[in-house]
Amino acid sequence: MSSATEIRVGDPYPPISVKWINYAGRVASALGIEPIALDEGTRVARAIKKAGSDDLGGDDFREALRRFLASANTEAKMAEPAMGLDGRP
Repeated sequence: MSSATEIRVGDPYPPISVKWINYAGRVASALGIEPIALDEGTRVARAIKKAGSDDLGGDDFREALRRFLASANTEAKMAEPAMGLDGRP
């Protein structure tokens, strides 16, 4: 007697929350509201502005930041209009 192994495949469709976020992004884009830029210069400038200082303690963080942003922009597809609906850099 052999026992069959059940293989389950996850739901190929995104959850409803992701669908709503994507919908909101499309609406915002249609209204001219741009997503937050996920690039090193914009993120560093925003951090300096929020901190009120340009002393970031050196540049050791930049390589990790570049890698994170590259991943966010490609693998995670976070650069969709649904991200950063405030339109601020």
